Amino acid sequence: ESLEFRLHLRHEFMMLGIHPIIIRLRQLNISQLNKHLDIFEFLRVEDEKEFAARLHVMERIDYTNAVKMTDVLQRKTAYTGAYVHLISLLYHCLLLPVDDPHYDKYLRLIDRMVQQAVIQQDHGIDPDISPLPINIHKLVLHLLHEDEQRTLIKQMEDIKRAQEHMLLRLKKMEWECERTTMERDAHRSTAEKLRTQLDTKIQIIGKQKEKELDMEGQVAKTTKQVNELRIRCDQLEARLKEKNVDFSDLKKEIPVVAPPP
Repeated sequence: ESLEFRLHLRHEFMMLGIHPIIIRLRQLNISQLNKHLDIFEFLRVEDEKEFAARLHVMERIDYTNAVKMTDVLQRKTAYTGAYVHLISLLYHCLLLPVDDPHYDKYLRLIDRMVQQAVIQQDHGIDPDISPLPINIHKLVLHLLHEDEQRTLIKQMEDIKRAQEHMLLRLKKMEWECERTTMERDAHRSTAEKLRTQLDTKIQIIGKQKEKELDMEGQVAKTTKQVNELRIRCDQLEARLKEKNVDFSDLKKEIPVVAPPP
């Protein structure tokens, strides 16, 4: 029922050299045998069309051409997280030493591991004899746990960086708060000094005002006394005039003091 498993079996038959055998069998001209061969070929073509549709490939894929299959694989994995692993796989395949006597064994091992990943069902169940006695499902779960661990580690690192950033911001805010407090204390001290100076000036101005009022009172008192003396002089002058005595020069020496405003 699995399309991948059917394609896998046919590919194995082809790799074992069934195609020239089919050609020779057709040359026998046995109708019943040719019917089975036609069914085999028809189902192969239909499965390849279905598989090409899954890959969104319009043209027929030549499964004997490494360049064309690599091109389809590249288009299939492009813009996905699997692309980097495909590149890594191809790169490390290139790094395998060709002159190593076990070179073909390395590629066979990679081939069988990929086959096992393709045909093995969920929970490690194999539909047929497994290419390798390994549980791909467990390996994938292990890789999944590794991805989860990497994600958790990355999240922890992000949280740690965010925490460090918050601590730096908090430290900066503490510095700014301390600086603001010092500036506020300095402004308060300056305001207190200005208030003290203002109170002192107000007291001085008040004392000067009181002194001015006292001086104005003294000036008014002195003016009153001078005016009284002036009146008395006028009276004396009038009395002396009656006696024919000239005191005009004495009058000029006594000034007239105007009352304060």
